[in-house]
Amino acid sequence: MTSTPHTTPVNSAYTLAHELLQDRHALRLALAGAASGLVSAVLVTPLDVVKIRLQNQFFSPDVVPKYQGTFPTLAKIWTEEGFRGLFSGLAPSVYAYLPNQMIWFSVYHMSKDALAKELKTGPDGSTTTHFLATLTASTVCTVAVSPLWVVRTRLMAQSTAPGEPHPFHYTSTGNAFSTIFKIEGWRAFYKGLGPSLLGVSHSLIMFPLYERLKHEMKVQGYGTNPDGTLTNLLSYCLITLQMRRKSGHISHEVIRTRLQTQKTHVLKNKTRMVDGKLESYTKLKSVAPKYRGVIQTASVLVREEGLLVCACGAISLWIYELVLKL
Repeated sequence: MTSTPHTTPVNSAYTLAHELLQDRHALRLALAGAASGLVSAVLVTPLDVVKIRLQNQFFSPDVVPKYQGTFPTLAKIWTEEGFRGLFSGLAPSVYAYLPNQMIWFSVYHMSKDALAKELKTGPDGSTTTHFLATLTASTVCTVAVSPLWVVRTRLMAQSTAPGEPHPFHYTSTGNAFSTIFKIEGWRAFYKGLGPSLLGVSHSLIMFPLYERLKHEMKVQGYGTNPDGTLTNLLSYCLITLQMRRKSGHISHEVIRTRLQTQKTHVLKNKTRMVDGKLESYTKLKSVAPKYRGVIQTASVLVREEGLLVCACGAISLWIYELVLKL
């Protein structure tokens, strides 16, 4: 009787990596995803900084917000913080975009191929195949890359201007990881996971539509390039512009940003008597979080800041996605 080897997560990961390296098509998809992630990270970092600064500021009838509009915000960050401010969070953006794009495209195409064979729908698949493959890829990516997005959001939200008040200040990506883990624990790396998973619904609508429109445009002969490059570009732009006109998914990003940037632990300076001398020391103190979960955060934002917060950063997001997809 042949014994079955014991399967462990390490063995499973090794097997998956081995199969990926053996499958040249899957490897090419992964490398293409990584390349697109690297280019995206570099090109859109300033727009990401603007988007997060706009989403993270608080609205009040009595206070004029510091950042107003995409281009005024870009100019203000450049004037006050310079190049460093516009590209704050570039390192974690690269770290996040690379695995995010690599995992997403690899999982999507592998899932689509497996589902197409299972459902016998042909190599291009069906709408159901595209929907399930998008759901799988988006969910896996959202959970796997969440710690990197949290660190990236924190670094982009903090101002690099000297003396600028902020609830936290990190000097580097490594410092952010170690400080968050030491003070707030591993759970902090998954703040905003709920609204991030809600954001998957955007991909569930957009990507199957993209696949369908791409197919229809190819059938009608709208693509001018033999490899279909123009068709892909046109179809994605059409869907992206249509989705941005609705701007319905923006509110979940605002909620996610607020959850990711709030602190639940702070260091307090205290004093005590030691051998008759007054000595200062720091103590870690828990702070009740203002935002708890998706529904409660949404209700607090609407109650305190109005519905305007749900559309905050709409123009930035539109430009961000346009540059990203082009």
